[in-house]
Amino acid sequence: LDSLAYVDQWPMQRIFKQEPDSAGRDLVKVEQENFARHQPLLEKIVRQYGYPGFRQVGPKSADNFWLLVQHADAHPDFQRRVLKLMLAEVEYSGPGLGKAAPKSLRDPAHVNQRRAAIGMEPLEEYLARMTSMHLEMNTPKPPNN
Repeated sequence: LDSLAYVDQWPMQRIFKQEPDSAGRDLVKVEQENFARHQPLLEKIVRQYGYPGFRQVGPKSADNFWLLVQHADAHPDFQRRVLKLMLAEVEYSGPGLGKAAPKSLRDPAHVNQRRAAIGMEPLEEYLARMTSMHLEMNTPKPPNN
């Protein structure tokens, strides 16, 4: 799961940083090919083992599995099925949704000064907004049937 997540994220990180692929590949196409290649593997994992939750694979790998499932947009039925399995895991393990937090800040005492200098909001406001968005996106909603 962790290796699949690395492969999944690699082109996105390059695109975000606007770094070209050294082999000259279209990174958006690579990303789409990765999504298509990973989805059958995810189906197989669910079929053979059920939802790979914290107890089975640990928090990092469980998070990576969910990341990969979110990129299976061409298969919404699969995403819904996994969401139901994941909700059972959340009910068993307790809520895993936390607050957004910065990682590896250089000079945290002056981060908001640096952000303001380039027109960005204070870090605390950004993190509060991201936490709110994350909670909203991950709160189960009834199907629109």
